[in-house]
Amino acid sequence: MSKIRYRWASLGCGVIGHQLAQALASLGGGLYAVGNRTQSNAQAFAAQYGILKVYERMEDVFTDPNVDIIYISTPHNTHINYLLPALAAGKHVLCEKSITLNSEELMRAVEAAQAHDVVLAEAMTIYHMPIYRRLREIMASGSLGPLCMIQMNFGSFKEYDRKNRFFNRSLAGGAMLDIGVYALSFVRYFLTSQPTEVLSQVKYAPTGVDEQASILLKNAEEEMAAITLSLHAKQPKRGTIAFENGYVEMFEYPRGERAVITWTADGRREEIAAGETADALKYEVLDMEAAVAGERDDMHLDYTVDAHGTHDADSPLMGHAVSLRRSRGHEEDSVSMPCLLSCFFSPLVAAGGEREPSATNRTPSEVQIDVGAAAPAFTLGGMGGTEAKVTPGDGKVYVINFWATWCPPCRKELRILKNLQKAIRNAFLSMPSTSRNQKRKSRVS
Repeated sequence: MSKIRYRWASLGCGVIGHQLAQALASLGGGLYAVGNRTQSNAQAFAAQYGILKVYERMEDVFTDPNVDIIYISTPHNTHINYLLPALAAGKHVLCEKSITLNSEELMRAVEAAQAHDVVLAEAMTIYHMPIYRRLREIMASGSLGPLCMIQMNFGSFKEYDRKNRFFNRSLAGGAMLDIGVYALSFVRYFLTSQPTEVLSQVKYAPTGVDEQASILLKNAEEEMAAITLSLHAKQPKRGTIAFENGYVEMFEYPRGERAVITWTADGRREEIAAGETADALKYEVLDMEAAVAGERDDMHLDYTVDAHGTHDADSPLMGHAVSLRRSRGHEEDSVSMPCLLSCFFSPLVAAGGEREPSATNRTPSEVQIDVGAAAPAFTLGGMGGTEAKVTPGDGKVYVINFWATWCPPCRKELRILKNLQKAIRNAFLSMPSTSRNQKRKSRVS
């Protein structure tokens, strides 16, 4: 008897598309339809899995009344282009990670899902593997004591190749959006609350994407987390959760099935097992169908929003790019942007093709930046035009670093200003409301 109650369509027929088709088949169902940019690939995919409907255009899925749930597994720089029309058409959507490129896109999708009363979720395996629920039960029992710290590693070795998505800026490559979302999701799953303090460092690949990153997080309960990511140096996929009475280790955590608890008092090691790595997509499918049916909600869109950040400088993913910190010995808060311009907004810059860095910044003497509800005053200065000092209504001085200071690959003549405008808007939206209680245009001079 089939455990599948809804009709699924897949946009994309790559590795995840195959795993989805196999998962649905193992549950007694199957994909109803498939769409792909290359229709011949979609037709071959359909023939392999007995799928009756292949769309001539991927967009045709949105108007198909027979589709209940769409799984989006296209490259993540295209997700928002399919998310919004799918949600607007009243389709439930399970979207491969990273669900969007930044918090602005994510909140547009969340608002669309709410407006049309449909389920939206990121296909984050961590939220669905049985081992994680078992560990949460053990935590809830109190036997491990209070949570103190989480340490995360995830590193793979990829050759420098501008054509593959890992290092291609036009495809939104980089460690954070490819593997960092796993680590941040793991951290958020176990922390009591969303982190409120973020520190980060980044090393750029020759193509300008983030090759390595280290991130420190702390929440209001003073639970801490440390994350290290790399795309050009192998690391184990390991998560360690430290409590007062012991620590939990999990390897291969994106689809983990086993964990080991080491008890502090006597050094005893206890292995915990639940679920199967091979069934990761089945767990996602079953949880998604339960959410659509209104039976339970284990999709954790709230954790996805926390991890990506909702225009909040203290959210982990956004905080990696925009974090309020004291810097360079100044008695000022600093909004530093180590990744924002080169990682999260670089696809917008690079959409028309890669360009060589300009010999100079070619900064105009005056540029209008419309920051909407924000009300700061800008002065552009610092090292070669890389620092903007901001004085909002609360009288504090904020410093925004950009271009050469943090991301030399992004020094791309004036095309960067469009992205700088978005970066600045996000920075101000993260400030206290008293700092942005007026509405006027701000000036860089």
